[in-house]
Amino acid sequence: CSLSKASAILSELVSYGFIRFIKNTKILFSGVSAKFYKSIKDQLKGYCYFYKNQIIKVSCRTLLLKEY
Repeated sequence: CSLSKASAILSELVSYGFIRFIKNTKILFSGVSAKFYKSIKDQLKGYCYFYKNQIIKVSCRTLLLKEY
């Protein structure tokens, strides 16, 4: 099926409570300046962003199936 159809199916399963997603984020650095982030951002692997003096790395979401 198409990506949009697959996304719609997953959204429906979430709304019924059969599955849920967990965001995977990890704080790489804390208490740093935006200047520091700009100086190292080209060396960071994956998707990272700067927020409230922290450099945060985001990974793919984890899918959890509800157990019965």
